[in-house]
Amino acid sequence: MQEITKMDNTLVWADIPTRDLDRAMVFYSALLDVPVTPIQEEIRFAMLRHDGNNAAACLGPMDKYHQPGGAGPLIYLSLGDRLEEAQRLVPGLGGRVLAPLHSIGSGHGSRVIIEDTEGNRLALYAPPGP
Repeated sequence: MQEITKMDNTLVWADIPTRDLDRAMVFYSALLDVPVTPIQEEIRFAMLRHDGNNAAACLGPMDKYHQPGGAGPLIYLSLGDRLEEAQRLVPGLGGRVLAPLHSIGSGHGSRVIIEDTEGNRLALYAPPGP
């Protein structure tokens, strides 16, 4: 049996619904300290960084079943050693800290639960230290 502390990338994609794509792009770019890439296809949306170490996620308008809000699954975004800094940034970026930095159990790391500029509830995550 696999150790519970091992984190495989089970999450492969996340759609983060937005009401205002430009506002959401500024929020996530500053919060994650990474570029957010706007894309214009049939609809306009934006991609968060993704590579072999990160699951893919996009920001944008979604269908009627996927609207911004605080209900539903809690998506964890890894911030590593930037977790405290990110928590301080959230209010100034237009989001809200719903649950300040706290441990999620011995050996499982820490998180901050936030509400983004679009009303989505997310967890900012840091793995346990060495």
